[in-house]
Amino acid sequence: MKGTFKRWYLVASLVLGTLVLACSGGEVVTTASKAQQQPSAPAQPAAAAPAADPAKPKAVEYAKSGLTASSTAAVVDQDAVKSGGVFITANRTDPPRGFDPARSGSSSLISVIAPNNGEGNFVTQCRDNVYEICPAKAESWEINADSTEFTFKVRDDIYWHDGNKLTVEDMKWWFDLWANGYKTTDAKGNEIKRLPGSSAKTLGPIEKTEVLDGNRFRITLKESKPLYLTFLGQARKQVAHPRHIMQPELDKGNMGVSPLNIDFLSAGPFKITEYRKGSHVTLAKNDLYYEKDAKGRALPYMDGIRFAIIKDAAAMDAAFRTGRLDSTAIGGGFELTKERKGNIEKTFGPDKVWFLSVPKGNTLNLAPNLLLEGSPWAKLKVRQAAHLWFDRDELVLAARGGMGEPASLFNPASVWGNSDLMTLPGYNPATKAADRKKAKELLAEAGYPNGFETKFMCRRQWVFQCEPIMGQLINMGLKVILEPEDDASLASRSDKGDFEIKLNGPGNVLPEDYVTSYSPRSEYAQSGNPHNDMKVKTLFDRLGKAKNLEERIVVAKEMEQYIAFDQIIAIQLYDIWGSHAYRTYVKGVPVPAVNPRILLARTYTWLDK
Repeated sequence: MKGTFKRWYLVASLVLGTLVLACSGGEVVTTASKAQQQPSAPAQPAAAAPAADPAKPKAVEYAKSGLTASSTAAVVDQDAVKSGGVFITANRTDPPRGFDPARSGSSSLISVIAPNNGEGNFVTQCRDNVYEICPAKAESWEINADSTEFTFKVRDDIYWHDGNKLTVEDMKWWFDLWANGYKTTDAKGNEIKRLPGSSAKTLGPIEKTEVLDGNRFRITLKESKPLYLTFLGQARKQVAHPRHIMQPELDKGNMGVSPLNIDFLSAGPFKITEYRKGSHVTLAKNDLYYEKDAKGRALPYMDGIRFAIIKDAAAMDAAFRTGRLDSTAIGGGFELTKERKGNIEKTFGPDKVWFLSVPKGNTLNLAPNLLLEGSPWAKLKVRQAAHLWFDRDELVLAARGGMGEPASLFNPASVWGNSDLMTLPGYNPATKAADRKKAKELLAEAGYPNGFETKFMCRRQWVFQCEPIMGQLINMGLKVILEPEDDASLASRSDKGDFEIKLNGPGNVLPEDYVTSYSPRSEYAQSGNPHNDMKVKTLFDRLGKAKNLEERIVVAKEMEQYIAFDQIIAIQLYDIWGSHAYRTYVKGVPVPAVNPRILLARTYTWLDK
């Protein structure tokens, strides 16, 4: 099958929602179901991205995820587009982990580096439907009959920011680095390694990779993966590792080299020109960028982007209300609550601001370290007690101002989830008193009738979400010590397993995405939930071999039952909404159906002022 000509559509009966657009004014909302809908204000006129370039036909359905297939609002009026200007927005903290997408999928990183790197790699999620895959640095591809060989034809008109041409050999090197990591020896002959990218498990199992004639690159898998392009095309798998700069550093043994060390060199529509820690990140238009719009005009439209690093949500709101920002930041802790959104509406009125509200499609969960010797959390009855004790509606209200809903491993509105979730123990408000009584009994049976002391590691930007959880654990009888950490320390401690419990927000939509969150540590050293339950591996193996949507649904439901209810490897809490404010002169903003951390390259964004 040829990737530039064939397109598979979502099964209509499985599409659970559509893009909600009212007729005039201030909010674009995407929904996964009627149960998820928020009251919709009038829609932003001509604010969404244009359809994907007609010269680049759509290729393959994104994954039949079961959420809405709609992605953006109306096509931008090409005659109205204005070039120039600098888009000024906020970022909630300094980008973590050396600006490297192979090391972090944090909103604090992805929002800044997507314009620098561009979306995707060989392929990417389509701008006008994120559940489909479109060409990116590959202009076309072919898949063999049993979905074990994927052959990409790399474009020949792409240049790195420094003027060097991006080659098919560069793309092979990037892929191999992300999928396998890197090995070399030091002066004493000792082997030293660089770890694969944090989502590398979704790229295998790989038989071989090879460069072919005609600017082509082939990935051969050890087993059939019909939905392989789905995982290759995920937004965070960005090309940010130029071979001609990084390989010499790795060969010298500098395994920690990152985009921060190599002047952020990539090939996206913008290029980072200045980073001042704690202050700002500035990007300028990349004049070498290859894409053009439907009228043949060079992209991107804007001259640049400036991210002001503002670590306090109230300060960000104030900067937006006083006109110093064109939009608010994405990411946990900075999405607008109903109260903050209302304050912005009062400041501007309906004609000067619009709001983009997107379900994040993932569930916050309390993750215990099941490999920590002597931890009470290693006892299933303790985890069962916490699962029953939590009042999830109260958590949503306290932490998110109601902008969210209780969820398990998957959102109950998706085809993966359990539509009867709110009738189950731990979720049903009508049985909460009985659930809490049972929770106390389970604690006593586990040997902790008077509770126990536990340390709760929390991302510093998420303290507002951790404190209500901490309060409910205290009410259950535990003594909880909160340990706020910055992104770097949090990642380091998580990788080392140096914590008792922590709050996770994996940002996943598809069941296969959870392989980096729930794989046994013996299989994946960076798994977000330390455990060594090999049945989980078996479930992921079955999921990866599923041939169709129906098979995936069956396995995903088994996976949710086992992880979230039978073994409670992590205590699932609630899904959240991402809500962000834009001034009405900001146009061409893609509206993803789910997950605000995608479609952030700003290639088509323009300023009507």
